[in-house]
Amino acid sequence: MHMAYRAVDDQMSHQRTMLPVPYGRDQYETWVKIEKAIGTFDRHFNRVEKFEARKFSDPDNHDRREKRMTQRKQERWIENYTYFFGGMTEEEQ
Repeated sequence: MHMAYRAVDDQMSHQRTMLPVPYGRDQYETWVKIEKAIGTFDRHFNRVEKFEARKFSDPDNHDRREKRMTQRKQERWIENYTYFFGGMTEEEQ
């Protein structure tokens, strides 16, 4: 058991002395784009969760909202030419 603690301590001491690795501008820009995409996804996810939560908190108006949402979705399908990547549907994206 003492040897296991010593091995873990040795591994941790190597990690503590490592200096940060420099990275280029393209990697930095890629990480910024990733963070923005995650933020966009989070906003969409929160909107969907809020909509679904209204089903329980405000059931009287939920049917009206859902009907309006379905109608707008149908209009988008008919009036627009939408590209879906990766073989996904609108809900999956």
